[in-house]
Amino acid sequence: MNAVDITTGTVLSEELQSQIDNSLGRVDYAAGTLGAAVKSPFHLATIRFNALAASGQSGTTVRFASLENPRRSKSVTAGFDNTGSLGSITIIAE
Repeated sequence: MNAVDITTGTVLSEELQSQIDNSLGRVDYAAGTLGAAVKSPFHLATIRFNALAASGQSGTTVRFASLENPRRSKSVTAGFDNTGSLGSITIIAE
């Protein structure tokens, strides 16, 4: 599976980073706002994937890099980390 593109959500007005590296299996995305704090939950971005072959029933897991330095997925408001829990999804391509 390859990531094809990233579409910015509507809440955060400033896109800081938007990069796909399929050879490393990574999507780097960062966005923010200089205005009022954003209330959660909110739609950050949409990532579109292209299946290169059928995945089988086990599928392909996509997860946030929540525990890997320096690649951390987090949400910060006024300098305070308010990320909460991050999940993962499994995509099955037939």
